[in-house]
Amino acid sequence: MLLENIDINGNIWLFLGGIKDIVHLMTTSKRTHEICIESNKVVTAIIKISEIHRSGYITEQERKEMIRNIIQSFPNISKLIINNKTIIFGEESLSQIYKSDSLQRSLKELKFMTGDEGLLGISNVKNLLSLDLGWTDDLYRNNKSHGITDVGLSHLSSLIKLTSLDLSYCDITDVGLSHLSGFINLTSLNLSNCGNITDVGLSPLSGLINLTSLNLSDCRNITYRCWVK
Repeated sequence: MLLENIDINGNIWLFLGGIKDIVHLMTTSKRTHEICIESNKVVTAIIKISEIHRSGYITEQERKEMIRNIIQSFPNISKLIINNKTIIFGEESLSQIYKSDSLQRSLKELKFMTGDEGLLGISNVKNLLSLDLGWTDDLYRNNKSHGITDVGLSHLSSLIKLTSLDLSYCDITDVGLSHLSGFINLTSLNLSNCGNITDVGLSPLSGLINLTSLNLSDCRNITYRCWVK
């Protein structure tokens, strides 16, 4: 079997009935290149914990174990998407990705939720084309810390191959946007619900000559003046 993509999002009956078989398929397929984690049940399968987490909460140790097992089982994946709304990754968990020689070469697309500390070392993954660091509305409202700040953006400056970047619901300001001025390959930039940025902060983006999609929805401090040269 040359299994390259596994999509089991939302299929609770498949998980309840065949979780061990799913893990076996995923860990024995050498060509798997994409993992999409959409629920705690998928996380449970990936990290090979027999108990299904019904509480919706995953401990920090389990997060680290999850990433460790992904790296060990799928050392050459190109896409890792973690859509789980309850998981906020820290530095210790994500540093395992950044330190993996194989993932530094193979990863092209990443999606997860973290804070500034979770981006320390991401500059090693120089082949990234798509990076989604956006938070969700619920998570934003229920946490004192709201994702990435200007400090976190400074860690992205060397990822010049990026074509897509999602920073929705992040606590960035005009200062942070200046770190994006060198991303000349960007075609899509999502800044929705970044309430601290202003018209002034968009000026450094004028040099992004390949940008075709810019999302400024619910950016309350952006006015029509940003379009006036």
